Parts: sequence; structure tokens; C-alpha cells
Amino acid sequence: MLTAVMCYLFNEDRFIQRGRKISTEGYQNRFCKNMNEYDSLQTLSAKMNVSRRNLNLIAVVRDPLNRFVSGFVNKCLREHVWKRYPDHCNGCKTNLTCFMEKMYTRMRQWSTGAYSKPSFDDNHFFPQNWRCEFNSHLHEYHILKFDTFDPSRFINDLLLNLKHNRVPEKALTVIRTSLTSGRTVHSTKGSEEQQETRKAILSEKYLLDLLIKMYYYDFAFFGFAIPDLLITT
Repeated sequence: MLTAVMCYLFNEDRFIQRGRKISTEGYQNRFCKNMNEYDSLQTLSAKMNVSRRNLNLIAVVRDPLNRFVSGFVNKCLREHVWKRYPDHCNGCKTNLTCFMEKMYTRMRQWSTGAYSKPSFDDNHFFPQNWRCEFNSHLHEYHILKFDTFDPSRFINDLLLNLKHNRVPEKALTVIRTSLTSGRTVHSTKGSEEQQETRKAILSEKYLLDLLIKMYYYDFAFFGFAIPDLLITT
């Protein structure tokens, strides 16, 4: 979502002329591929010839549980990416327990330097605090929390930040309209699969413990509440 917004702001007229919409931009078909994308803050500063102190760094984070559930439902239960690529979804197809166990193992291996090339699943499920050079630049970022079920606060915070950085009102209106008019094409908000997957994790201590181990520092660094075990009767 933020990538689409930044792409629109990168060249507003061209974005509109090509019939693009912020709400329908996806990773595979993104309009600004290789145009305003950099692999490090140092590269960004060098390519744009601007001091990092003059950059407005924004990062969007999600509740770790909601983010995990959304990713698993979208990739493994809906798109069935494993049908075309058997190693995707950690080779577990739709098996939630298998997927979480293997994902946790991969996270532990990555953290010890056992391998350095991330997989499809790594890119989608690794902790958020491992991204954006947060390990050394977290204090430089404006952290915006995205709530799938109530995105209004995120939208308002984003627009306030952009306005503070002199984004024109016309562009702000386009962004607000785009973000409030509909969901992204891969949204799993409120779906039956989403509800069932969430319940499966929260009602099984083993799975909930795995989730907390996987994303403990996301909960801690970004101020999200660690979920409690759901007691069913």
C-alpha cells in the first residue's frame, strides 16, 4: 500500500495517465518497478543525492498475528501458490502447524547466519523488525500502524505526515480517496479462512507459543499486545 502511494507521488501525472490506481497496485505489476526502489538507505541517499538527515522515513507495520494470518490465508489457502511452486508455503500446502514449525525453524537458521538468500516464504513472513534497517535506524522512522479492521487512523496519520512534508492537497485527496474506496486485491479481511486460521492459532497453545516466539520483537518494538490463549468451552 505504501509502495503504491510513493509510486503515485513519484510521478503523479504519469501514474494517472497510464490508468493506474493506488488501490489496485500489486507487487508483480507495480508501476514504479526499479524507478524509485533502493536496497538500502545508503544507496537511496547516494542515488538521490540527498542527506539521510533530510529524508522523511515512513514505515508501515501491522499487528503480527493479523499479518501472519493474512499472509497464510492469501498465499497458502487462496492462491495455492504451492501448486505451481511445491516449495512455497514451506512445502506444507495448507497445513498450518507444518507451516508454522518450518517457518520458525527458518527464522532461527537465518538469525544464526545459516543461509543468506531468503525464500518466497521468508520474504512474506520474516519479522517486520528485520526489515528497513530497523536494527540501526529505527529511531529515524515514523512508524505507522495499519489495522486491517479499522484503517482510518493509519490513513489519517499517513496523510498528516505527507501534509507536513508539503504534499499538495490535490494529491492528498487522491490518496485519501484511493485508500478509503476499497480493499487491495489480495485482502483477506473478514473472510471465513481468515477467521478460522486466527481461531486455530489462538485456541491452540502450541501454535500461539510458536507465533509469539516468531514475532516477539515485533510485538515489543512496535507496541502491539501479545495475544492471549482463547479458552473455548
